[in-house]
Amino acid sequence: MTMPMMHNHLPISAAGSPLHDAGATPVKPGASLASAAEQFEAIFLARLLGEMRRATQALRDDGDDAGALGKRDRSTDGLHEWADTQVAQALASRRAFGIANTIIRQMAGR
Repeated sequence: MTMPMMHNHLPISAAGSPLHDAGATPVKPGASLASAAEQFEAIFLARLLGEMRRATQALRDDGDDAGALGKRDRSTDGLHEWADTQVAQALASRRAFGIANTIIRQMAGR
């Protein structure tokens, strides 16, 4: 069973969100669009990295150890998830994959 990834450290301060209603500092509309787009890219990349990690771990979890790469150490799952999230945030802040830029281009005209 796979645990869903939690991204509590990616606050979205759009109007109506709990963070906004709790007194978060208001930002310019363009800045909140850019921020939300980067956050979306970070979440997407974190999921992508997590799925890639799970796919490689499946190779290690070979049932009979014939050709397996080694047993999975489940005690490090949380650390791996954290690392995936940190890498994803760094890539998204640089807009490395262009996802945020595409969202901004599409949403800015609305």
